[in-house]
Amino acid sequence: MTPTESAAVAVAYALIISIMVYKEIKLNDLKEIFFDSARATATVMFIIAASSVFGGIFTSAGLSDQVVSFIQGFNLSPLLFLFAVVLLIFGLFMEGAATILLLVPMLWPIASALGIHAVHFGMVIIVAIVIGNMTPPVALNIFATATVTKLSIERIAKGQMPFFITMFVVFVAVILFPQILLAFL
Repeated sequence: MTPTESAAVAVAYALIISIMVYKEIKLNDLKEIFFDSARATATVMFIIAASSVFGGIFTSAGLSDQVVSFIQGFNLSPLLFLFAVVLLIFGLFMEGAATILLLVPMLWPIASALGIHAVHFGMVIIVAIVIGNMTPPVALNIFATATVTKLSIERIAKGQMPFFITMFVVFVAVILFPQILLAFL
């Protein structure tokens, strides 16, 4: 069973239990619940779509190639390359799927030439995407949480700060100590 199918089963189970066992949800409430769910999903999908369009324009305009050429001109150390390029430039400004699909194929040859292990590179990308989803301008996690909980973006941003700091510490640890990841291969 895929994660999507598992999620659908979990939602169906929760709905059945909420209606029949706990009797917290009435059949009349379902229209509003489905409408709220559709609105929350549409908000998240709009952010993903806008990020994907940005990523497509970024790539089709040749900016990705220009950025890669520009970065190669600096003769960066692998550590600085991972930190500056992946986190600061791409992780913060592009949605995760756009980053993986559009930029990783271009960045991997540079990382490989610098002697960066594939697993190390992949983990840095993933952690950078998580951090990017926690910070504006993409901030997919913040906007999705605000839509579902009806809390202000500022309140959510404050509440997620300990998690952001933790993720940043993990990110720095993954960059500085690749043996943490590679010891188990």
